[in-house]
Amino acid sequence: MSTDSWINLSISISTFLAVIVALFGENIRARLFSPRLSIAVKKTAEKNRTNKGEEIWYYHLVISNQRKAIANNVIVMLTQIENNWDGGKQSIWTGEVPLSWMFGLVAGNIFRNIGSSQYCDLIAVGKETGAFLEPLITPNNLHFLWKDKMNITLTICVKSDQNTTLERKFMIAWDGLWDQGETEMAKHLVIKALPELTK
Repeated sequence: MSTDSWINLSISISTFLAVIVALFGENIRARLFSPRLSIAVKKTAEKNRTNKGEEIWYYHLVISNQRKAIANNVIVMLTQIENNWDGGKQSIWTGEVPLSWMFGLVAGNIFRNIGSSQYCDLIAVGKETGAFLEPLITPNNLHFLWKDKMNITLTICVKSDQNTTLERKFMIAWDGLWDQGETEMAKHLVIKALPELTK
């Protein structure tokens, strides 16, 4: 192949690549450099005492970002509660309510920017109160408190400004008992993450 042929081929390839970048560059950059969020259960629980003296175990979700790009204005929402029976599941609530971030709101903001990971509240179990969810708002039709044993599946949805939407289901089973020790309490309250459903 002559020198002129190589030059013409190089120009053609360069032009083709320039067109590809012009047409799809934004999508390519978004796929390569956008945040990648994941949801999991925090491995350890925290026990605190309320101002009324009740001891409560708190269980949290970990919202992690697998890439360097910051995930902006991340919100975590509860979208469904299902009762688990031997024969299957029964939906008892659907909607969208935001969950609380661990340690509360920052300057009253329900959103967080996530570079590595942040925690949000999932469920708590009080010695006297029982098990309860911790959404920021509780609609009248939202069943959020169980005084005795329960077996439910929660659907949790995480959204960010980068159009990243992630859903995951968590099965929570509680036998109605409470214990001082975290290891012992883990036998009474079991949280199991089901596979992620990415939208």
